[in-house]
Amino acid sequence: ELKKRGVPVVCVRSSLKLGPFFLASYETHKDHFVRTVDHEADLASTIAALKSGPHTIKAVVPGCEPGVELADALSEGMGLPSNGTELTSARRDKAVMQDRLS
Repeated sequence: ELKKRGVPVVCVRSSLKLGPFFLASYETHKDHFVRTVDHEADLASTIAALKSGPHTIKAVVPGCEPGVELADALSEGMGLPSNGTELTSARRDKAVMQDRLS
């Protein structure tokens, strides 16, 4: 939908050590992205790579479950609207979520 509307989407791959389903999904959809940045465990380097590109990053949205933690950290680190990192585990771990609700 974003591509149809002319909104450039930059892909950040949280890891290349994912299952074949996630890696194949990227290959199938990579034409939707104007650029791909591979995160290599250093948040500052990934943020610098995003900022050095030709597109202004306005939002960070995880494409699937393995990217939730990185999306929270990137959006927080870039000063964008964010869920933040404080409660990331509560959004991903049902036991932690239940503890937060009780």
